[in-house]
Amino acid sequence: MKASKAMRKLATKIVGYKVKVKKGQEWETDWETTIWWVNDADTKVAGEFRDFFTANCPDAAQFSNITLSLLHEIGHIMTLDEADCEEPKTKNNMEYFRLHDEWLATEWAIDYLMTHKKKLRKFEKSLDKRLRV
Repeated sequence: MKASKAMRKLATKIVGYKVKVKKGQEWETDWETTIWWVNDADTKVAGEFRDFFTANCPDAAQFSNITLSLLHEIGHIMTLDEADCEEPKTKNNMEYFRLHDEWLATEWAIDYLMTHKKKLRKFEKSLDKRLRV
């Protein structure tokens, strides 16, 4: 299955309404209906995000970077009511990951991962093998 389609299917199920998932330049969301993704598994920022995520949720080590990043972006949509929606003022990745809105999204993603492992394993099987890194 095409990666964007598999991600769109999962995001729409979780959010409860249609979410667009498009290939982009980086992982981001408009906080409501669209998520942009990139296969950045080999980048420094992806490695640092994975380290941050798994430090807070060791079970996340069983899942791909794509899954962790997608859950984080869905987390932004799911926590919009609690978010500050302010532009970050840091360039340091680890400080950025700890910002209020970023932590809210990651915390939501961790909670979801911990209660839906079977569904996420099924999602990962639907991804192109090249993206299961």
